[in-house]
Amino acid sequence: MNKAKEKDLCMDKCRSMCCTGISVPIDRPKNKTDIEELRFYLIHKNIEVYINNRRWYILVNEKCKNLGRNFLCKDYERRPLICRKHTNDECEYWGDYFDIRFGDEKELLAYLDKKKKKAKKKTVRKK
Repeated sequence: MNKAKEKDLCMDKCRSMCCTGISVPIDRPKNKTDIEELRFYLIHKNIEVYINNRRWYILVNEKCKNLGRNFLCKDYERRPLICRKHTNDECEYWGDYFDIRFGDEKELLAYLDKKKKKAKKKTVRKK
């Protein structure tokens, strides 16, 4: 998509979903210690964990200080490089950005338990 169209989307249609949180990639949990770390994150306010394309992320739900009431950036021309590099192809405006999203530790533990049961069934079938 060309630069003009990208700017039009940001300036005209966007509701600043990418400006309302910070996503940081994390390692997929592999053991009990990793799971406990995720539980720790999820007992804090405004924190979520999600999976997108098999990659795990922590999401800090806090809006950018430069986000205006009209959902537009108050310092658009001087925004950080990470904001300028965010393209329409990865824009949350177009649909769900999460394959799986955990808002609290109970959701995470239920997901992991379900995965564990599925894996057990596969093992039993192979025997």
